[in-house]
Amino acid sequence: MGLSLLTDKQKEAAWRVEFDALGEQLVFQNVEQGAINDEAKRQAALRWLSERDRTARLAWLVFFAAAIVGVADQHHCFIGGNPLIPAALVSRRSSSLASSSGLGSCSFYQSRV
Repeated sequence: MGLSLLTDKQKEAAWRVEFDALGEQLVFQNVEQGAINDEAKRQAALRWLSERDRTARLAWLVFFAAAIVGVADQHHCFIGGNPLIPAALVSRRSSSLASSSGLGSCSFYQSRV
């Protein structure tokens, strides 16, 4: 009559809002302690936690990749301007490569030769 049943997607959207408000730690504790009795809601909580974890790992990966590129760029330690080949990977015996590629000006490389 006046009441309509929520679809599964609507329920999950409402639960996600609830999970966001509670925070990751509390949702995790509720799942671990069996405080979520509705199996569909518990599964939604596990999916939500998994997505949060995946997003956090991706954010850290991007952060570290940017930091590595930033440090290498700051020291100008790229072979022939190629950012895919850091100068730190060049062996000490390849001094001719270092002089021809401009690595002689790389402070990181010079300190190890």
